Amino acid sequence: MGFGGLAQKLVETKIGRVVAFYYFRINSLIEETYRYEMGVDFYEKLYREEFIAKSMRFLKFNQIKGDYLEFGCFGGITFGLAHKHKHIVGLDMRLYGFDSFQGLPMPKGVDTHAQWKESALAISRNELVSTLRRQGIEEAEYTLIPGFYDQSLKTHTPQKIGVKAAALVYIDCDLYESTVPVLAYVLPILQNGTIIAFDDFYCFNGDPDRGGQLALREFLQKHQEIQLVEYLNFGWHGKSFIVKRLTIDRQID
Repeated sequence: MGFGGLAQKLVETKIGRVVAFYYFRINSLIEETYRYEMGVDFYEKLYREEFIAKSMRFLKFNQIKGDYLEFGCFGGITFGLAHKHKHIVGLDMRLYGFDSFQGLPMPKGVDTHAQWKESALAISRNELVSTLRRQGIEEAEYTLIPGFYDQSLKTHTPQKIGVKAAALVYIDCDLYESTVPVLAYVLPILQNGTIIAFDDFYCFNGDPDRGGQLALREFLQKHQEIQLVEYLNFGWHGKSFIVKRLTIDRQID
């Protein structure tokens, strides 16, 4: 009898039914706690944490030096996970968060989708700072860059804010319009081994002509010195890649 058969036999007993009831009840309570307190599904956080944990270990093993850049910080969940796991593996990495703090811009054209609305996913800077503080993360450990990307990224260049190289880039800005300037921004700080993650890669029905997929394809067509190796998928929505530069070696000492 295999494991499935044994599990079925156990559930058919009185004690098995009691164990199963409390298992599913506790699991349900955990899920509801995440939804209520963090505004995120339990499994969504679980999948993100698995991705962040594996990515930090990849960076540590391959001795990739650089910083963490997150574009779209709503909820502070992923940002907090990056902080947690960079400490677990012992990476010397500063965290940078880029957000409009006004929610999404008005979706237009290829970005039109029933899920995305103007000002959706808004979090104020103070709310984010408070959320991170509750996770034990002090302001001295990170830098937040406010504003819509078509403006803020022009005035806060990597050189100006002190970023020499990117180790992990987490793009969670949902829209094609927002992803285009983000990819242009990180281009000069990409190095061999940089991980680029797209949280919303499959959010437009998996359509390669919309959202982050379209922005990425155009970026790679324009910058053929950049190649991407497929890395990890996470959840139902996210996909990541590892950077390989064909010309300029951005690996830092």
